[in-house]
Amino acid sequence: MKQTTLPFRLACLTASTVLLSSLAITPAIAADGDDLTKAITDAAPEVAKDIETNNGTALTREGEEITAEIPAESEPVDGLSPASFSLTYVPTSDFKKVVQEKGSTDFATYEDGVAVTAIDHQDDSQQFVSVLDSPSAEHSQTYRVTSEENVNLQLDEDGSVAILDDSGDFIGGVSSPWAKDATGETVPTHFTISGDTITQHTETADSSQYPLVVDPWGGKKLIKSAWTKFDGKSTKRWVVNVIPTKWGRQANGLKTHKSHVAELKSKVGKKRVTKTIDNQFICHVFGNVFEPGTYNMESWRPNMHWRKQLNLKHQCNPK
Repeated sequence: MKQTTLPFRLACLTASTVLLSSLAITPAIAADGDDLTKAITDAAPEVAKDIETNNGTALTREGEEITAEIPAESEPVDGLSPASFSLTYVPTSDFKKVVQEKGSTDFATYEDGVAVTAIDHQDDSQQFVSVLDSPSAEHSQTYRVTSEENVNLQLDEDGSVAILDDSGDFIGGVSSPWAKDATGETVPTHFTISGDTITQHTETADSSQYPLVVDPWGGKKLIKSAWTKFDGKSTKRWVVNVIPTKWGRQANGLKTHKSHVAELKSKVGKKRVTKTIDNQFICHVFGNVFEPGTYNMESWRPNMHWRKQLNLKHQCNPK
């Protein structure tokens, strides 16, 4: 079947676009679009804000499936795969229609009670957001991972998924899943992997208020910017500063640590990432509650394993 690519707002998902070639078709506005956005606002207002500031993307629809692309790095990095990858939502039922919220956000809806939209973040990560309308809705959402390289999926201890190539280099990943009900209460959810697919399973509970909101968030870029600042006139003392990407702050599972360090070395140079800088950095990555802004790592601090400095005493600043 021919693939159709259109600008974001899921215009590519209207029933008419199955046969669409180059015609621009505007989907009809449905009243329940407001309800879907409200469901996300009630459950996860920070996600609703991201939808409002959507960076815009191009999605591909083939049959009932929706695909979002995560682009490759512009420059190769040792230890990181240069490959791009994509996440494809694989529904369990027929496509129903597109509903639109006051001309700003489109949702693809399916017969199994699931509505899906996507957020293209400024760091090129892609976040699928699904609304499950009732206890009878499908509570397992599956996504297929594809790349120009062979993909090897690894489930991390925090529930996230690392996507590696055959050499073990990091292609990208999907951060730990979450799900919330209409009151903002957390609902148990987890990923399973099988071959090249990731499935998010969300549990039902008598206390949960519907609709539920769930998401997988896939990305590749971990660091937005990094720089070195020397301490006074000495070139033997320096501070490495890192601003993570929005997705990179979420993607902090153990299987990503090597990739975080590889990307840091590519930005400030291997010489500046000493053992103590490395351990301080991973401490910030894994426990960024201690540093919600810019990570700062000082070269003169004693070298201490990152787990030993991840506490209230050291707060990633070993003494």
